[in-house]
Amino acid sequence: MSEFVVNGPPNNRRDVTLHVGGIAALTLVLVTSGAFDSDNLPLARRLLMFGVISALLVAQASAIAGLVRRYSGSSLIETATAAIFSLVTTLLLMTIEVHLLKATVVVPYEPDPLPDFALFLAPFVIPVGALVLCLKWFGVARRDSPSVSSVGSLTPPEPCDTSPPMLALIENWPREPILRIRAADHYLEIWTAGGISLVRGRMRDALRRVSQTAGIQPHRSWWVAISEIVRIERRGRDWFLIMKDGTRLPVARGRAALVRLSLED
Repeated sequence: MSEFVVNGPPNNRRDVTLHVGGIAALTLVLVTSGAFDSDNLPLARRLLMFGVISALLVAQASAIAGLVRRYSGSSLIETATAAIFSLVTTLLLMTIEVHLLKATVVVPYEPDPLPDFALFLAPFVIPVGALVLCLKWFGVARRDSPSVSSVGSLTPPEPCDTSPPMLALIENWPREPILRIRAADHYLEIWTAGGISLVRGRMRDALRRVSQTAGIQPHRSWWVAISEIVRIERRGRDWFLIMKDGTRLPVARGRAALVRLSLED
């Protein structure tokens, strides 16, 4: 189930499989535990009811958590407020949806007043929603974990391997000092004092090339030399690195606090 929420909405066959597996796991737990006094219902009715409820809960909690995380700040108060908003929104949606499902064959129970029904669902929706939220946000933070190569950096730089096999990974590598790198599909845009070069390669291989240069990776698609950074600034909920030539480079929200800390060192 953790893989279901860590990777966000499904966008390929593997993700769809993981999503379905997560929903199936929650459905199985609810069916076998006889949740909501459902022991007297036929097995097929319980599978239908809890399958639909599980799909709604996990999918919506994951989507809301991802959306709220995207537009929330990185401070403790902002994170806590975003988490509470996410859980309350999920509970309200589930209350309305399950209430409406009571008018169908999916949920064979009589309707209850919405306030009472929300209180009834809260002990189930809030813990599951909180688990989904934590896994979702942990997955975002892990995916956006920074890779920094500089003195006093967040992670120790990888040793520079200049052996022929490694150097052959990226052809036509510029000889001039690298100022910044941008990954675009299977290519790298590389800035030097002499201009911009476009070479075929991967960012992780480029990071090895510049591992001995004081630099920082503010976003998974960017690397920039510390000497090129003038300052870091915030606009709304977003952070940017300002270059000497006035260019603004994006800072991933999951990396903002660590990037700021690294630049202060």
